[in-house]
Amino acid sequence: MKKTVTQIALIVIFALLLGLFDMPKSAQSALHLPNFMQSMRIHLGLDLQGGSQLDYKIDLRKVPDKDKDAITDGVLQVITKRVNGLGVSEPNIYISTVGNEKHIIVELAGIKDLDKAKQIVGKTIQLEFKEQKEKADPQEVEKMKEYAQNVLKNVLKKGDLSLIGREEEQNNIGKVKYEADEDYTFISDLGKNFADAIATLKPGEIYNKLIEAAGDEYEATSSGQLRKKEGVYIVKLVDEKEEVKYDKQVYVSHILIAYKGADKADASITRTQDDAYNLAKEILAKIKSGEDFASLAKQYSDDP
Repeated sequence: MKKTVTQIALIVIFALLLGLFDMPKSAQSALHLPNFMQSMRIHLGLDLQGGSQLDYKIDLRKVPDKDKDAITDGVLQVITKRVNGLGVSEPNIYISTVGNEKHIIVELAGIKDLDKAKQIVGKTIQLEFKEQKEKADPQEVEKMKEYAQNVLKNVLKKGDLSLIGREEEQNNIGKVKYEADEDYTFISDLGKNFADAIATLKPGEIYNKLIEAAGDEYEATSSGQLRKKEGVYIVKLVDEKEEVKYDKQVYVSHILIAYKGADKADASITRTQDDAYNLAKEILAKIKSGEDFASLAKQYSDDP
């Protein structure tokens, strides 16, 4: 009996609290309720509060199957950012699949004017996709080299590669990159063009010519990805020291991915250099995911 009375009392107290929250503001003020209770409002959805629902059908007829999910997510992000940027209160935006069609549903609670809702979201959403250039325009390359040559003259004249490099990077974002490598690198690990230039310098000297990447050289980015070296470089030898590179013996395994025209590549190899690079990335991803290195080497390596 005591337990039943306690449960009824809790239900009554809970009902009274809900009633206080849902009372008109004038009544709440008359009862001198705390400010947080007076300012708190129960959020009503579209079905209770009323509002507008917009249905955008996404035209994916000309989109490759592999890109359809990415396009749909892109449209969803565009609409979400557009609505959130205009301060609409708690919109509900989601993807709906109707048969083979993809739709974006936008629910705007409290906005009952359909024309106003369309103005907020927009009548249509268009995403523009441009193909990435596989090769730089020859004229752009020549302009870049001419600009780099002028920068080199300025560096050789003033002797401050650090200052000029940072200024050029700030003034040409995405086109000029200044990097100060604080770690020592074995000259044998450099590409031929870089190694030949560095070998002529003394510590503190700047190479008096632009160094162009050989085209088959790669470097690791800060995220651990491989990136092909491109463009032209201005190089300074900061310091040098002698050190034994191989002071211990280790057991290593490797996977050789050859390409047509490579040194000592078998005559049966037909893949291009870019194909070899892409295959190497796929194999690396498999190794990182836990696949057996020895099995992958047996399957893919072009060792004789």
